[in-house]
Amino acid sequence: MVVSSRPLSAHDLAVLGSRVAGSADEAALALAADCVLDWVGVATAARQEELAAVLCRFEQYAGGGTASSLASGATVPPQTAALINGTLAHVLDYDDVMARLPGHCGAPVVASALAVAETAGRSWGAALRGVVAGVEVMCALGDAWGAALSRAGWHPTAALGVFGAAASAAITLGFDEDALTRALAGAATGSSGLKHAFGSHGKSWQVGLAAHNGVLAALAAASGLAVTSDILDPGAGWPSVYCAREVGESGSGHDPSPRIHDTVFKRYAACFATHSAIAAAEGLGLAGTDLGPDARIEIEVGPQFHDIVTRNADTGLELKFHVGATVALVVLGCDLSDPALFTDATARRADVRSLLERTAVRSNDRLDNVEAIVTVDGGPAGGRSRQEPSPGPPSALERRALLDRKLSAVLSPWATPGQVRALRDEVTSRADDDPVAGLLRATWSW
Repeated sequence: MVVSSRPLSAHDLAVLGSRVAGSADEAALALAADCVLDWVGVATAARQEELAAVLCRFEQYAGGGTASSLASGATVPPQTAALINGTLAHVLDYDDVMARLPGHCGAPVVASALAVAETAGRSWGAALRGVVAGVEVMCALGDAWGAALSRAGWHPTAALGVFGAAASAAITLGFDEDALTRALAGAATGSSGLKHAFGSHGKSWQVGLAAHNGVLAALAAASGLAVTSDILDPGAGWPSVYCAREVGESGSGHDPSPRIHDTVFKRYAACFATHSAIAAAEGLGLAGTDLGPDARIEIEVGPQFHDIVTRNADTGLELKFHVGATVALVVLGCDLSDPALFTDATARRADVRSLLERTAVRSNDRLDNVEAIVTVDGGPAGGRSRQEPSPGPPSALERRALLDRKLSAVLSPWATPGQVRALRDEVTSRADDDPVAGLLRATWSW
């Protein structure tokens, strides 16, 4: 299917989501299952984080329900499960990413599909098609307006995630195009999320809210909610408000290959905006190198990410978003694939602070937003490296090997290798007509 270059409407998105979900082939569904596997792994690992305890206390206000919370193992209403699980999936900032969005699809989209599938008794295949549709809708909006959203100060993962979550829930529940159109129009009223929240609980919380509001929009549409159908029109609707009137056209068309194939599974437990610089530092051979007291590091990043990666680096959470800090950790020989590295104690280390004092970060308008340049002057090591983040594995086999290593790393503190393999098999070997119920509860037997 090809979408024209005119601005997207809620109906356009509904047609797109429905058709891509209906035509999803085995490769797309297998990739959706891998997205669920990655999502379950990083969300489960986040149960050890401070925010997980906050979410457990928050659950007392939610009441009982039929969808599983990964924070506590309790069952809660589907919108609450989507909120809690979508938040947990983003806590470590280790969830899958879409460079073109720019942002993360899995956290809100998978949380939404699994929550409604468990509640409504929908099949595994229905949930996977929901994931494919949610990613498609979210990325179509990202192609059109993601960069403008980011420039205006919005967090695209959250602001667009509500649409992905609504589409994911709606397709999982079997909505037709009319009902999906109404769900997407309703989702526009619940769109939010600010980049200013980065480095705090707010970043992952607003992603959970996107999942929550998307589920609510789908359930309300099923109950008859009808929001003005032109709410996505650029003249006075959502784009003109959220994109600071930087609306333009929606793009030149749509590749018939589902956008889920553009998913990148992270190799480092840090903000994706830092990955190019990490790769550039590694490419210079800086890992574990004693640069000496006279060395100076300069990092150049694209303008879209500059304000994200140059804030404070005083806490473990802030380290994940500071490009200078992540390069410093490379130089110090740290394993950036280990989420346990990013602690307040690491942020206070004298060697980290010393390297940060000798690191300058500047914006380079000539760089693509996912590129970075690292230059070292003085000391025993020197040079200049320009890198993009590592692309996603080109084959399903390599992708699965990456996920195996990643799950083993993030779950090893409390899960045995056998339990990690069992979780992988539980997700990847499910039949199309198997129920979703029980999938998330399995981790609580560890």
